[in-house]
Amino acid sequence: MHFPSLFQGEIGFDDKVAQGYNVKELDSSKVPARALAVARSVVDFTAKAEATPVFSLKPYEQKGALISSTRQLSWTESPTSTGGFFTMNTPATKASVGFAQGRKFALGNATIEPQSRYGAIYLTVREPQGTLETARELLIVAMARARNTGQKSSPDGATMLSRGKGPS
Repeated sequence: MHFPSLFQGEIGFDDKVAQGYNVKELDSSKVPARALAVARSVVDFTAKAEATPVFSLKPYEQKGALISSTRQLSWTESPTSTGGFFTMNTPATKASVGFAQGRKFALGNATIEPQSRYGAIYLTVREPQGTLETARELLIVAMARARNTGQKSSPDGATMLSRGKGPS
């Protein structure tokens, strides 16, 4: 980013922002939004105008997933707007989040097998410097979809037909 060029409206890339209620879509012609899943994306302020390089996701693609530069996050996209999941595999946290029913994730010495259509399952060490191998205590969080009393959805779950009311 070169400030004088910015003030002249010359930024060297196009950004796309679309919003519909709580659904937001962001993208860029040089650094795709999907890059946020694999690497730190930063803005470099320069003394002279320079071309913005295109960020390639190719090095991060593996077996249908995007693998982060740290190798600790794997994101599998869905071809539809409802689906996809990610896994986290760090020394202190193992997780599966998203639409991963029926899959089995071997994450180091932990295995997670989600049984519901959508879920978020985390195993996290409670000690600040601990790992799953050395931990004396773990925090296990398991969440799935919740619905209001009387809430109705389309058969595929993609559209809410009636909000219902509390309690969930």
